[in-house]
Amino acid sequence: MRADGTGDAVDLATAIELSRDGDLIELDEGEHRFDACVELDWELVVAGAGRELTRVLGEVPEDWWVVLEEGRLWLKDLRLERVAGRDEIAAVDVLGCRAGLVRLERVALSGAVEIDDNGGAGLRVEGGEAVLRDVEVADCSFAGVVVQQGGRASYDGGSVRDCGLGCVVDEGASGFFERIRFDRIEQHAVVLLGKGSVEACGFGEIGGEEVVGLALEG
Repeated sequence: MRADGTGDAVDLATAIELSRDGDLIELDEGEHRFDACVELDWELVVAGAGRELTRVLGEVPEDWWVVLEEGRLWLKDLRLERVAGRDEIAAVDVLGCRAGLVRLERVALSGAVEIDDNGGAGLRVEGGEAVLRDVEVADCSFAGVVVQQGGRASYDGGSVRDCGLGCVVDEGASGFFERIRFDRIEQHAVVLLGKGSVEACGFGEIGGEEVVGLALEG
């Protein structure tokens, strides 16, 4: 699918609506608008032409991409940039995994907004599983990655910058973090809450005068 609306579908929203279990949606380089919220309960692959070449932009009032229990989403070689609407008051995550499976390769996520302790995560894993390889997360007001409610996340390579926190692992959840650069983080690179567990925690680099690498709370 091309950014000018030519190809097998006129836009990404239509392509997703018409997709079936196991389909592949290929996005050409350019800017693709996606101003819809998707709740995925089937298997889907969305592939771009490169993280610096394919941009998916969306102005949405709620969580943007959500993978449900039966859902399987594989994103690669693209950027998801959630943009704020006029007079915005909504709390949103860019991508949510609710008991499903998400795999991200050479992907960038940005634009999550936290309001009243809701939303604000680039990726939120709730009871599901996420695999991140060479992923960049930026400009998310709460955290780059949040793992909770028994969820699991494996994050190897990439960066988290300009976020309130780097990665958060809540009680009952687990995370694996390796070779990640943290830059311009307001508080901590990795926060472990309650009885959450971190299998490995290797930092590529931490930038910021008062940023703690691993913080244990509760």
